[in-house]
Amino acid sequence: MIQINQPLTQHEHGWHVESRHGTTMGTVLYVRCSCGARRVDLQGPGEPAPSGISATIES
Repeated sequence: MIQINQPLTQHEHGWHVESRHGTTMGTVLYVRCSCGARRVDLQGPGEPAPSGISATIES
């Protein structure tokens, strides 16, 4: 949540996997940045890297 009187700082997120789960679509990864932002990624079968399937959520 962004409060109105606080400056907005931007950085490149460094995502770390909190958990991963196999599904019929591939592997779903729940990732978090050290700034507190979270995201859900999907790595399909045979894909070299996961891609974000959700918007970044700031905590």
